[in-house]
Amino acid sequence: MNRLGRNETEHRIIGIVTEMFRNSAEYNKGITINAETKIQDELGFDSVMLVVLQIDIEDAFHIRFDPVEEDLQQVFLSARTLTDSVQSHMGV
Repeated sequence: MNRLGRNETEHRIIGIVTEMFRNSAEYNKGITINAETKIQDELGFDSVMLVVLQIDIEDAFHIRFDPVEEDLQQVFLSARTLTDSVQSHMGV
């Protein structure tokens, strides 16, 4: 299995979040998404968008989040917290 480095993982996650944001009703081209951008608070992702984001991340990295074992509210706080969780799931 090809393990991605942290920077590449974070870059892919930011790309996925950015694509979803561009297709959302909350889209504002003045917002620049980076590792610290708050997915719900700054981008306005609602619960449905978070579920879609979860599925997209799981599919992109071939992982599965466990809502019983993980605080998904914290995992999906920002691209950085998502990267930390994805890296953990991939054993990196």
